[in-house]
Amino acid sequence: MITMKITRKQLRRLIIEQIADNPTDVIDKDEFVGPLPANYKSESFLLEVLHDVIAAKGKSKNYTDLTSLDGGTVGIAHFASDGLGGLYEAFGDDLVKKYFGKYKPDIDSVQALKDATYMGWKKSRTGLPVYCRDKGGQKAVKGTCYRSMTWWVKGMKDFIASPESKKIQLEGWKKVTVKPADKVMDDWDKEWFTKRGRAVGYCLVNSGGPSFLRRLAKGGKRSPNETIDAYSAEHGSVRKRFRILNKMYPDPNFKPKSFPKSYK
Repeated sequence: MITMKITRKQLRRLIIEQIADNPTDVIDKDEFVGPLPANYKSESFLLEVLHDVIAAKGKSKNYTDLTSLDGGTVGIAHFASDGLGGLYEAFGDDLVKKYFGKYKPDIDSVQALKDATYMGWKKSRTGLPVYCRDKGGQKAVKGTCYRSMTWWVKGMKDFIASPESKKIQLEGWKKVTVKPADKVMDDWDKEWFTKRGRAVGYCLVNSGGPSFLRRLAKGGKRSPNETIDAYSAEHGSVRKRFRILNKMYPDPNFKPKSFPKSYK
């Protein structure tokens, strides 16, 4: 009989793969603190985090948002800067032509859209190329998409008003937030393998990228609860998304040190 030794990291990866291959093995949906249900990466859960938690059911952000922030910010996840690339990719070539090509015929593919809106620099925290935002700041100055690319603004307005917009935005958010967040959390302890833990990770990556999550969670040494508390202490208040998250995915063991009254 041949025996093999595997590392803890390899074992965790194996379990994740087995879960992904058996999406019907569902744990009760109310077990927010216990092990993740096998469908924790389902669209219903991800949409819940995006729409109900991060966007506060449309009160903080909405699918039809289009603002000048960062030279052009779009949709419910406030895609902007280095996050726009994921949204562009979710379009695919056909939708890029549909929404932008009619205003600027040479924008006929995802790559053409990226090339036309690339601002010539990459964000240090992600290493990803920046679109629409000027390196000098968040204002929509001359040369940015919102200020100088009428075809981009018109195309985005058509897109966010379309019936397919919500699905495309969710797919873009998966690329920009969920995938990099999962890559980080998949190597951490079991508390990050709960709906609460994943939601904490997605909220933080949505705000500041994977490096922001790693820093606040101290590379996984902090629990999701400790990470929420660390963020609140650093931020100087408890963000609405964490108050919502705490109600949706409650943990009776959560005893916040920073602004505890904010959760009541």
